[in-house]
Parts: sequence; structure tokens; C-alpha cells
Amino acid sequence: RRAGGRAGSGKLVGHRGWMVLELLDYHSDDQEQYLLLTAVADDGANIDQEILQRLMDVPGTEHPDAGECPPEVLQRLDGDANTLARATMSRAADNSNARLKRMQVQINQWADDKIKGAELELDQIKKSLRAARRSAEQAETMQLRQEAEERVAQLERKQRRQRRAIFDLEDEVEVQRKNLIAELVQRASQDARVNRIFLARWEVR
Repeated sequence: RRAGGRAGSGKLVGHRGWMVLELLDYHSDDQEQYLLLTAVADDGANIDQEILQRLMDVPGTEHPDAGECPPEVLQRLDGDANTLARATMSRAADNSNARLKRMQVQINQWADDKIKGAELELDQIKKSLRAARRSAEQAETMQLRQEAEERVAQLERKQRRQRRAIFDLEDEVEVQRKNLIAELVQRASQDARVNRIFLARWEVR
């Protein structure tokens, strides 16, 4: 590929070399794809990634008679490409782990909120029960006292049911929490594949 120089590729004017373009497929909690460019000039200089990205935007022409890439240059390109792929996978893994941690926090918060909601309801029952007992103690007639005692008995049964419900809910939420985290961890299992798209000769005039 021969390209006309312009802003961003000016440092390469008058230079030529070889480049490799690879596609990294990274599967974790999400599927991500990265285009990885690696290039070296004939004078042995590595090409900065930013300049290399701009070079790919420069209009150019194709020349199929570029010849064969020298083995030592190809070996160097392979090494640089592998280094770039490993660095990209490391950053992708860090991002994936950060997302995993945030989702684990959200799951734990969801579990806590479910239990807190049930506990708040129990607190409200306790308040109503205390008020009913005071009403029974302060009843001025037998009928009012009997009605208040019936209300106390109803609230005591409701309180016992709510306590059992909280125990059951805690067990249920814990099972759901563990299942969600296990599913999340399974989704976050990392797999990466690198496919070479092309090896090309380049020149900037």
C-alpha cells in the first residue's frame, strides 16, 4: 500500500515498511472485538499506534508486487503483534473484572434490600402490637378490653408468621444470590482468539 502523506502521517513521509492487521475476538461477560495494528519501518523503527491509526485513514493505492516479507522482519512483527494482543486482552480482562465486581455489588444490594423490606414490615407489626397492648391495658370496659386482646392475638400471630417468612426469605434470597453470582462468573469466563487479516507492505510518499 502506498499512501500520500498528510497530517498525522507526516513523520512517515519518505519511509516504507511492513504492517500486520489482526482481529482480536474477546469473549467474557460481553463479546468485544479489537482491530490490532502493528508496523515496523525498514529502518527498524516501530510505528506509534496513534500515527499508525491515522495512516490507515490516508487514501492510498494497492500494489501487489510488494514482494515477500523478510523472515527477520516477519518474526519481529509476530512478536510485536503478540505483545499488543496480550496487552489488549489484559485491559479487556480488567474491564470485565470491574464490571463483574459492580454486578456482584448490585446483586448483594438487591438481596439486602429484599430482606430489609421484610424486616421493615416486621417492625411495623411490632409497633402495632405495642399499641394494641397499651389499648388492652387502658380499656375502660370489658368489651373494649376483649376487642383489644383479640387485636393483640391477631398481631402476635402475624408477627410469628412474618418472622418465619423472613427466615424463609433469607434462605430463598441466599440461594438466588448464589445462583446469580454463579451465572455471572460463568458468563465472565474469558476466551480470546486472534485472527490475522493481512500482512502488507506500506510506503508513505
